[in-house]
Amino acid sequence: MTAYIFELGRLIDVRVFHNPKYNPYPGNRIENIRFEEITFNGQCDNPSIIDGYDETRTVDGVHIHNLKINGKLIEHAGGRQLPMQ
Repeated sequence: MTAYIFELGRLIDVRVFHNPKYNPYPGNRIENIRFEEITFNGQCDNPSIIDGYDETRTVDGVHIHNLKINGKLIEHAGGRQLPMQ
């Protein structure tokens, strides 16, 4: 098992965005990502985010399989199980 530290307090953070400090233009799109067999014990201070930049720079095809938070299998994103922004 591998342990990770959450810098922004978000369990899942998948975004197309523009940060002029690193890139002169926003990214094009994010697609076909799978999160599998993730177990997290603790509290996330901020809701997870899966978001595109605009109508043409989107996030598509994100699949989450077997995500457990504090021992509970998460069946739906949003709400109290996996808060989303």
